[in-house]
Formats: sequence, C-alpha cells, structure tokens
Amino acid sequence: MFPRVQGPIRADIIVAASNSSPRSKAHADIVCEGYHDEVALLQSLTQAGLYTTDMDASPSNKREVRCYGRHSVVWLPGDYSLDATLTIPDMADSVIGAEGAYFHFQPKHGDAVVVTGMMRSRYLFGTIETTSDGVALKVEPSGAEDWKSGRSNPAMGIQMSKISFLGLIGKDQNGKGLSVDLACTNAFEGTDISGFETGVYVESAGQGKFDTNWFWFSYIRRCITCIQECGGRVDDNVWRVNVDACLPGSIGLRTAAIYGKWYVIMGANPELPGNRAVVLDPGARYNIIEVHPPLADFPWEDNSGNDTNIILSLRDHGTR
Repeated sequence: MFPRVQGPIRADIIVAASNSSPRSKAHADIVCEGYHDEVALLQSLTQAGLYTTDMDASPSNKREVRCYGRHSVVWLPGDYSLDATLTIPDMADSVIGAEGAYFHFQPKHGDAVVVTGMMRSRYLFGTIETTSDGVALKVEPSGAEDWKSGRSNPAMGIQMSKISFLGLIGKDQNGKGLSVDLACTNAFEGTDISGFETGVYVESAGQGKFDTNWFWFSYIRRCITCIQECGGRVDDNVWRVNVDACLPGSIGLRTAAIYGKWYVIMGANPELPGNRAVVLDPGARYNIIEVHPPLADFPWEDNSGNDTNIILSLRDHGTR
C-alpha cells in the first residue's frame, strides 16, 4: 500500500514524511503520501508482535494484558497530515522517536493524537498543530469511563512511561493541548503549549486513580486556563512549570487535587479583568505550591475550604 525503500535499520520500522529529505526517504521502510498519514504511522506500530505483560495500578487489581510490545519506530523529520485521529494502540516496552516530526491535524472536530495504553514505554513526539475543538494529545486508557464508574478496569492503563513533545499548538483558545486521564507513575514533558482554551487538563479519576506523575513544561501560554488539575482520587503529582496567564480572564493554574507539589514560574497580568494566577478549587488540600515571583504580586483565589495548602514565597496572605 505504501512505497517502501530499503535502508539501514536504526529501528524496527522507519517512516518518512512526504516532504522528508531524499536522504531520509532513502533510509525509510515506509514513505507517507502527504494525506491520511495517520494510516501509515499506525501501520508502523501494528507491525509489532503481541506479548503478555503484567499491569498493577494497585496490588488489588494486578492482571495480565495482551498488547503490542518490544518495538521501536522512528518517524523522521517532516510534515505529516493527520486527516483523522492517530490512535496509538496499547503497547508495552516500546519506543516512538518523532522529535523532528510536525503533525498537522486537519479536522475541525475531534482529537489529533490519542494514546490508549502504555507500559514501560517512551514516546517522543515533535509538534502537533490543530485548530480542532478537541485535544491535541490525549492520554486516556480504553474503557476509562467504565473504570471511573467502578464497572470494570480498563483493558490497559498508563503506567511507568514517558511522553514528551516539542510543541502542542492550538488556535484562538480552542480545545485542549494535553489531556491526561487515569495515569499513574509516569513522566510528561514538553516545551511549548500555546493557543488552547485549556493548556493541560487532568481529568477527575472517579473510582479509578490518577497519581504519582511528574510534569515538566517549559512554557504554557496564550491559554484561557494554562493548567487545570481536577479532584477525585487525583493526588501526589509533581509539577515544574512556567505558565503565562496574560489573557483577559485567564488562569495560570487551578487544582482540586491533594498532596501535590508545585514549582511554578508565574506570569499573570493583574491589570486584566478576571485574571488570576492560582485558583485553589473546593477539595484541594495538602498541596505545596512554590511560586516565583511571589504570589502576592498577582490576583489569586483560595476556594479550597481548608487551611492545609501551603503557598511558598507568599509575602502577604489572602486573596487579591
């Protein structure tokens, strides 16, 4: 279905974009055609073998799952047209290397890239650009709603893995940049998140679990809400972020979670109406939030309903 050019093997499968350099195409197993490239990219993943691996979000629900695994792909630098959602299937012990790739999501509705389940894996994306009202990069296990409602566990969770990206680029404050649900013991890292209604969104876990994840983002900007962390079995996440809440009515970060640790470089414009650096939502407790410059320099709100949250670098206590 796709033209194949033999070359030296640096991964199990190497994919080139339609506008990749001739040298890159010469090394590729698959060369995309510049439309519906999500089909070729998915094909590079599903050529992996199927293996059985253990999942144990908690000792009480340890189970075996069958998924693709022990696989590596390289998506070479270039422009990839996503004319439908690119769904990354359940995978374990696998690597995606796509740091120089630029993904263009064409539809006005829906999610650009969806990760459904991963275990001990590392995905290194380039830049995902979208004008959709959906999510640029959505990380959510299949069957998430059943797990959150207590009906069943998902087929596979998101555990002990790393997802990184160069950029998530939206337009006109529409949709979400990164949305994560039911993930435990992972690392999320990115350099630029821009132009969304919500830059980073952590879903409420319901009766499931979302905890002990690390987040590192060098700049979240031009979003109505830079980061929103919901409550409901969401706890013990560590954040190191630079946020810029400089739009009218924008918020730097808001959280309803517990036991979080935040290190924040804050930008917020106190002259803009409704602009707030930090919002502690009802239920937020035992969070430690370190803000630079001091949070007293910005408008902020504490609606948590308790006094267990600790704000470091705060010169004056209270809401401005």
